[in-house]
Amino acid sequence: MLLDEPDEDMTQPLNIYGDDLINTSGRHGADISSQRIDELDVAALLYAIRERHRPGVAIDLGCGIGIPGLRFAVLGFTTILLDRIPIEQTVLRVSGLDQLLPLSYLMKDAITLDEADLPNELVLCYSQRFIHYGSYTTVHTLL
Repeated sequence: MLLDEPDEDMTQPLNIYGDDLINTSGRHGADISSQRIDELDVAALLYAIRERHRPGVAIDLGCGIGIPGLRFAVLGFTTILLDRIPIEQTVLRVSGLDQLLPLSYLMKDAITLDEADLPNELVLCYSQRFIHYGSYTTVHTLL
């Protein structure tokens, strides 16, 4: 089944966690981060809590809606949400949210990032679901 095709039986949960299928753009999976916190999210939040005293920037690569980045901003990190989807599909669609929290958005495919796109004071780089869409060569070069 392709993500944009309706499921035969939409009463069945997407997985054992009971997640709903919230489509993302461009056939890039289902949005899970807005529905629950998994082990990667917990590890990232624990790291962010430990490092929140350090001045610096957090970036959420392939942010989708941007829930993890929103969490980092609430913890006080200047946070960049980065994705190739329009800003209207992110948490920043809420008018004034970027005035309340240190959040900004960069509309760009993370595969095409270059050094000038990233701040020098990067403390936390998070990606829940972007990296596994790239080829080994591309991702290895990025890292």
